[in-house]
Amino acid sequence: MPTPPSARRALERRSRRRPTRRGVSASREAGDTLIEILIALTILGLTGVALLGAFASDLSGAVTYQNSSTIATVLKNFSDEATFEIQYQTTPSPLFQACATLSGTATSSGSAIDYNGTTLSYIPPPGYTVSVTNIEYLYQNSSFSSSCDSGQLEPQLITVRATGPKGANGTLSFVVASFNNESYVQPS
Repeated sequence: MPTPPSARRALERRSRRRPTRRGVSASREAGDTLIEILIALTILGLTGVALLGAFASDLSGAVTYQNSSTIATVLKNFSDEATFEIQYQTTPSPLFQACATLSGTATSSGSAIDYNGTTLSYIPPPGYTVSVTNIEYLYQNSSFSSSCDSGQLEPQLITVRATGPKGANGTLSFVVASFNNESYVQPS
């Protein structure tokens, strides 16, 4: 029996349709909508911003660490040089003196740190300065004090501060003593 024309057209329409999902026609699923694309771009953009922020934070932390590390190196170099000149040098002789004074600032253009009237030779790298902040004297083998008994050949506690070109700074304290008279007991 032949199929009537109206039924044939209905069958053709059904066969041309793609399967549907949840009631949405196949023609609606043919591509992404503008809203879906905008949402995807927004998510990608926010992810990119978060990654760049994390990278910038890591980079900032690395620069801070590098500045701190350089300051620590400048302070260590100064303390090594000053300890050698004050305590160990043989020509002309060690600079160590009882109740010595220490003051001044060293810059890359020259040192102006004086230990009892003798300028120390340390010169920091360009952009860095080293300044003496304090000198104390061991009092009766028990504690350091800013006062000194005349002729006392006990250790001296020197405190210096270094400043860098990007605002980094640090402080270091170190002890010098008479190389010939090291009979003191280190305080606890």
